[in-house]
Amino acid sequence: MHHTIRRNLITALTTASLLAMTTTTAFAANMSDLTLVNYSDEVATKCENSETLAKIPDEIFKYHKLLGGKVTFKPHVTSPEGIVANGLYYTAPASKANDIEIATASGYNDEMGTIDLYLAHEMGHFIYFNINLSEQDQEVLSNMHQRYHGYDPLATIEEETFAARYASYLYSDYYLSPEDKAMFARCEQQIVDRYNSGFIESLGPGQAAIVNATESNATESNATESNAMSTDTQADISSAPEFKSNVNIS
Repeated sequence: MHHTIRRNLITALTTASLLAMTTTTAFAANMSDLTLVNYSDEVATKCENSETLAKIPDEIFKYHKLLGGKVTFKPHVTSPEGIVANGLYYTAPASKANDIEIATASGYNDEMGTIDLYLAHEMGHFIYFNINLSEQDQEVLSNMHQRYHGYDPLATIEEETFAARYASYLYSDYYLSPEDKAMFARCEQQIVDRYNSGFIESLGPGQAAIVNATESNATESNATESNAMSTDTQADISSAPEFKSNVNIS
């Protein structure tokens, strides 16, 4: 919203003088900290000028790269089940673990959508799958999920609630409680600490579930691929019992 303020000449000159002495801090996302595929100039402009992505600590992008993850931008993203999505985050197979795909064409007009918010959401999945939630943070997440489940189409399981609210935390934390915001800050700090220590072997809650499911279903073909990702768009489908893929199709 733009406000027009009428001032007298003296006030206007004083304000202009103050502004001339003010240093402006520019927001810029350090996208170079990620491994990027199909990173066009248009995509770069959208992402690097995003105040939302600029709020993600640099170490989180660097840790994603350290773990071998890459971010691929493509006009349309489709899950193995054939569901059109805004973004995908892979936890398996090993060759695709931590990979992210972002759709650059949104809706029916193929115009570039809010890809920075899509990426923020998928980075939420990355954080969730690569940390260990404390009992305190698990309780905060469970309470958050109870608040949003039922009316937020993305809040289908706790993992999706975490990713959706993380994007909100970055974009505008107006509706988040102080406990919610403190939880996300602690989760980010876990990734920062892991990157700074070079710690890459521990599994987050979602990764542990995938590993256990894979081990218990080792004789079943396609078990890993069918449970490999989080899909974020608009209508509900199920993949495996321990991993629900929730999509909305408009």
